Amino acid sequence: MKTILVVEDEQDILLTIELILEPEGYEVVTAANGREALARLAERLPALVVMDVMMPVQNGLDTLKIMRADADYAEVPVLLMSAARVQVSKEEYRWSEFLRKPFEIDELIDAVHR
Repeated sequence: MKTILVVEDEQDILLTIELILEPEGYEVVTAANGREALARLAERLPALVVMDVMMPVQNGLDTLKIMRADADYAEVPVLLMSAARVQVSKEEYRWSEFLRKPFEIDELIDAVHR
């Protein structure tokens, strides 16, 4: 079973994503911000990180920069998601997928499967 780390500060969205991905056969590990995400990564390397951009404590872009600078996490695929109209350079941050919130369940599932 592949593990997915979901990083989202809004509890209802976090739970919804977990409820969508678990029936798809994924083990879901969660974190409420970037700092927690880095701690989870140190415990267990996931097959994919699904991460919100705008979060308190440490946002998704800062977390992604740290991940890409660390040889242990540099190649972990990251699906970014955001409701904010932010321009996030794929070349600079090397994200795999980007979902604009709100998104459809099928959009999330398709992006995770890719």
